[in-house]
This record gives sequence, structure tokens and C-alpha cells, in this order.
Amino acid sequence: MGDKALCGMVESCRKIEYLNISFCQGITDRSLIKIADSCQALQKFHFACAHLISERFISYILNSCPNLLRFSIPGSCRRKNRCDILVEKLLTIEKYLNVEKHLSVEYLDFGRCVYIAETSICNAIHSCPNLQHLNLSFCGITDKTIEEIARSCYNLKYLNLRGCYKISKGVVNKLNPNIHIENFEETLSHPDLIRAVRNHLIQNNVFNR
Repeated sequence: MGDKALCGMVESCRKIEYLNISFCQGITDRSLIKIADSCQALQKFHFACAHLISERFISYILNSCPNLLRFSIPGSCRRKNRCDILVEKLLTIEKYLNVEKHLSVEYLDFGRCVYIAETSICNAIHSCPNLQHLNLSFCGITDKTIEEIARSCYNLKYLNLRGCYKISKGVVNKLNPNIHIENFEETLSHPDLIRAVRNHLIQNNVFNR
């Protein structure tokens, strides 16, 4: 399914509430923005491996669909195509997303969206205080994002931090203890790493005697 087919479907299904177009090739911002404009009743949107979309679409659909509860684009924005480079240099989600507007989104999945700027992720989090499920695996986030979660996400129940090696345990510990944090692995600093290796070698020498 490409842009033309998707636009045609949207025209005849304006009251659609659930849409899953994961792994569809050739779909770009053109038809996706059409969805945001036409499908005001949309509640759940899934689009895995959406390599041709930009951050502009992300902000557009969050702003345009007031009933949206689940927004999932895992594995998307992984290629630095022309659109991504343009967005990275000239556009950020903050220019389009009304950060003072509180959205109804409860589920956000940005897993493996490695080219989405951290500022964009933070602004999306800030605008979704009702978030309950958040997947940020392999997004390259830092402590800045964790601090935004602590400030904005009082209802969060699940947080996936797989592959997020730039965040510190101290900041993660500031999060609500009721949040189920999955796959967080603390990255050791250089001195800590040396100390851990040294202790490991000492223990092995002791056991081998």
C-alpha cells in the first residue's frame, strides 16, 4: 500500500478508530497528514518500520487527533533520508507541537527511532501527562529525557529503557517507584569499569588457587 491507496481509504473511512499500517512500503508524510486531517476519531495508530516519515508528521498527528490514545512507530526514522536530514537541521517537533496543550495519549512507542531528536521526544512527553506506557528503547536519550518523565508523567506505569546507555542510575532512581522500568542497564563510568574488572580478576585469581 502506498500514498495513493492510503489516501483513498482514508476518504471513505473518516470515522476509523484503529489503524495499523505497519511495514507498508512507500507511505510518506503526504498520506499520513491526510489521516491526521480526516480521521478525528482515531484512537490507536500503529506504523512499525515507517522509514519515510518525519518528526513533522509525529507532531501533526498528536495535535490533530484529540482522541488518540495509542501511538506506536517502533523501528521508524532509522534511515537518514533527505526528509530526516531536513527535519534534523531545520525543523524540530517543538515548532509544531503545542507544548502547552495536554493530549490524551496513554501509549507512546518510539522504540529504535534513533534519528528522532531528544528535544522532540521530551516535548511529546511533556504534552502527554496521561501516559501510562512509554517505550524509548535504543533512542539515544540522556538524563534530560528521564528528568522530563519525572516532571510530566505522574500516571506512567511502564517504561522500556533497553539500549539507553547515556542515562545514569541516579536520575532513574528519581522516577516514581511504582513505574515498572524494563531493561535498564547502568553504564559504568571509566573508573567504575576499571574497578569492576580489577575485582573480577582478583576474585578469579583467588578461586583458581
